[in-house]
Amino acid sequence: MKTIITISATIAVLSLTAPRTAKANRIQIRYGIIQDKEVKYQEITVAEIPDVVTKTLEKDYSGYATEKVFKGDDGTYKIIVAKDKVKEILVFNNKGEVIKVEVPESQKLHL
Repeated sequence: MKTIITISATIAVLSLTAPRTAKANRIQIRYGIIQDKEVKYQEITVAEIPDVVTKTLEKDYSGYATEKVFKGDDGTYKIIVAKDKVKEILVFNNKGEVIKVEVPESQKLHL
Protein backbone atom coordinates (compact mmCIF):
# COMPACT_ATOMS: atom_id res chain seq x y z
CA MET A 1 0.00 0.00 0.00
CA LYS A 2 2.88 2.33 0.81
CA THR A 3 4.29 1.70 -2.65
CA ILE A 4 1.08 2.75 -4.39
CA ILE A 5 0.83 5.95 -2.33
CA THR A 6 4.50 6.75 -2.97
CA ILE A 7 4.14 6.20 -6.71
CA SER A 8 0.96 8.29 -6.83
CA ALA A 9 2.62 11.11 -4.88
CA THR A 10 5.67 11.01 -7.16
CA ILE A 11 3.51 11.21 -10.28
CA ALA A 12 1.53 14.10 -8.82
CA VAL A 13 4.69 16.05 -7.94
CA LEU A 14 6.24 15.39 -11.35
CA SER A 15 3.10 16.53 -13.15
CA LEU A 16 3.17 19.82 -11.22
CA THR A 17 6.80 20.51 -12.03
CA ALA A 18 6.60 19.61 -15.72
CA PRO A 19 6.67 22.63 -17.99
CA ARG A 20 3.33 23.59 -19.39
CA THR A 21 2.94 24.44 -23.02
CA ALA A 22 0.30 26.75 -24.34
CA LYS A 23 -0.88 27.02 -27.87
CA ALA A 24 -0.07 30.43 -29.23
CA ASN A 25 -2.96 32.08 -30.98
CA ARG A 26 -2.57 34.75 -33.55
CA ILE A 27 -4.87 37.68 -32.92
CA GLN A 28 -5.77 40.04 -35.69
CA ILE A 29 -7.07 43.46 -34.87
CA ARG A 30 -9.59 44.73 -37.34
CA TYR A 31 -10.05 48.19 -35.94
CA GLY A 32 -7.34 50.37 -34.55
CA ILE A 33 -7.11 53.83 -33.19
CA ILE A 34 -6.24 56.35 -35.83
CA GLN A 35 -4.84 59.56 -34.58
CA ASP A 36 -5.52 62.51 -36.79
CA LYS A 37 -2.65 64.81 -37.48
CA GLU A 38 -3.41 68.26 -36.17
CA VAL A 39 -4.10 70.43 -39.19
CA LYS A 40 -2.88 74.00 -39.11
CA TYR A 41 -5.14 76.47 -40.88
CA GLN A 42 -4.29 79.84 -42.36
CA GLU A 43 -6.94 82.40 -43.23
CA ILE A 44 -7.38 83.13 -46.93
CA THR A 45 -9.77 85.25 -48.97
CA VAL A 46 -13.00 84.05 -50.53
CA ALA A 47 -11.44 84.60 -53.98
CA GLU A 48 -8.80 81.96 -53.17
CA ILE A 49 -11.36 79.16 -52.73
CA PRO A 50 -11.01 76.58 -55.53
CA ASP A 51 -13.83 76.40 -58.09
CA VAL A 52 -14.86 72.86 -57.05
CA VAL A 53 -15.40 74.04 -53.47
CA THR A 54 -17.23 77.17 -54.63
CA LYS A 55 -19.59 75.06 -56.78
CA THR A 56 -20.46 72.84 -53.80
CA LEU A 57 -21.06 75.91 -51.63
CA GLU A 58 -23.35 77.45 -54.25
CA LYS A 59 -25.26 74.20 -54.77
CA ASP A 60 -25.62 72.89 -51.20
CA TYR A 61 -25.40 76.09 -49.16
CA SER A 62 -27.15 78.70 -51.28
CA GLY A 63 -28.46 81.49 -49.10
CA TYR A 64 -25.58 81.13 -46.65
CA ALA A 65 -23.08 83.96 -46.22
CA THR A 66 -19.40 83.04 -46.16
CA GLU A 67 -17.87 84.63 -43.06
CA LYS A 68 -14.31 83.27 -43.00
CA VAL A 69 -12.21 80.91 -45.09
CA PHE A 70 -9.16 78.93 -44.00
CA LYS A 71 -6.82 76.64 -45.90
CA GLY A 72 -5.26 73.70 -44.05
CA ASP A 73 -1.72 72.46 -44.48
CA ASP A 74 -3.22 69.13 -45.58
CA GLY A 75 -5.09 70.70 -48.54
CA THR A 76 -8.47 70.96 -46.82
CA TYR A 77 -10.57 74.10 -46.58
CA LYS A 78 -12.49 75.20 -43.50
CA ILE A 79 -15.27 77.64 -44.29
CA ILE A 80 -17.50 79.33 -41.74
CA VAL A 81 -20.95 80.01 -43.17
CA ALA A 82 -24.01 81.61 -41.61
CA LYS A 83 -27.70 81.85 -42.38
CA ASP A 84 -29.89 83.86 -40.04
CA LYS A 85 -28.51 83.04 -36.57
CA VAL A 86 -27.20 79.61 -37.52
CA LYS A 87 -23.49 79.16 -38.16
CA GLU A 88 -21.75 76.08 -39.46
CA ILE A 89 -18.12 75.22 -39.99
CA LEU A 90 -17.70 73.23 -43.19
CA VAL A 91 -14.56 71.27 -43.97
CA PHE A 92 -13.95 70.47 -47.64
CA ASN A 93 -11.36 68.25 -49.27
CA ASN A 94 -9.54 69.45 -52.38
CA LYS A 95 -12.17 67.69 -54.57
CA GLY A 96 -14.92 69.98 -53.28
CA GLU A 97 -16.57 67.35 -51.08
CA VAL A 98 -17.80 68.22 -47.60
CA ILE A 99 -15.95 65.88 -45.25
CA LYS A 100 -17.07 67.37 -41.96
CA VAL A 101 -19.71 69.76 -40.62
CA GLU A 102 -19.13 71.30 -37.21
CA VAL A 103 -21.18 73.52 -34.96
CA PRO A 104 -19.25 76.39 -33.37
CA GLU A 105 -18.73 76.10 -29.61
CA SER A 106 -20.80 79.22 -28.98
CA GLN A 107 -23.84 77.56 -30.54
CA LYS A 108 -23.39 74.22 -28.77
CA LEU A 109 -24.36 75.85 -25.48
CA HIS A 110 -27.76 76.79 -26.89
CA LEU A 111 -28.63 73.32 -28.24
